[in-house]
Amino acid sequence: MTTTTPRRLAIAAVLAASALALTGCSMPAALTPDAARSSVHELTAKDFAATLAAAQKNARTFHESLQASSGKTTLSIRADVSEGAPGFAMRETVQVTGKPQTEVIVSSGKVWARSAKLTGGAWAASSLSQVAASLGLAPAALGTTGQAPAAAAFRAQAGAVAYTQTSGSQVQVDGVWAAPYVVAIDTAAADAFVAPLAAVAGTLPEQLDYDWWIGQDDLPRRYTVITGAASEDVTFTGWNQQIRIVTPAPAVTTAAVYLTPAPMRSDVGGRLG
Repeated sequence: MTTTTPRRLAIAAVLAASALALTGCSMPAALTPDAARSSVHELTAKDFAATLAAAQKNARTFHESLQASSGKTTLSIRADVSEGAPGFAMRETVQVTGKPQTEVIVSSGKVWARSAKLTGGAWAASSLSQVAASLGLAPAALGTTGQAPAAAAFRAQAGAVAYTQTSGSQVQVDGVWAAPYVVAIDTAAADAFVAPLAAVAGTLPEQLDYDWWIGQDDLPRRYTVITGAASEDVTFTGWNQQIRIVTPAPAVTTAAVYLTPAPMRSDVGGRLG
């Protein structure tokens, strides 16, 4: 997509052409993914966030893979998320350039963290805010509400969506057809959603154009964004598949500890480095 202003930064849906080429041209028109999508409500700025949130709530479980980078700095998060009974639970691994890898488990309102360097390899009772501080991150980058970073934003970004528009033909993501959208986000109104990108990029423009791929079931499959030298790529897979998250046994959990905060640049809201 060609941007019309400096703050409308979009990336092209580069997967579209290659994916369509792989499908060939022999599929009957009535069964093409675009024809199937035509009977599905097209998402707008008014209902984009609410529709994704509702679909996610019904699906209950998913895997999230997030990577944000700028120059030599990279933030990687791999998370398994369950929102079914008995309540929200998440297991994630966080890796920041120059920082120790950290594992986090959230369940029943409690948080445990484990890192070879920060906790001596033992599970320690903690909080997401403490874990984020130890890695030099703004707390929202890990989901301070006890939800996966990108997932939590689905419920809070409704007022932050400036506009949406479809962008090309569908592609296959995680084995399902997904429609591409360009979604303009007001970064000031979506501080939690943009937190991972801000962690590596620092100050963000007032508005960013994200490329999203949304399944016919209204579940998000992937989104990407580029601003300057910084980029973010997030995928969601395994929707509504069984996920088992086991919490540490009390016998192997240390007393509550405060993980030593890493240096943060307060002038850019907790940018790494």
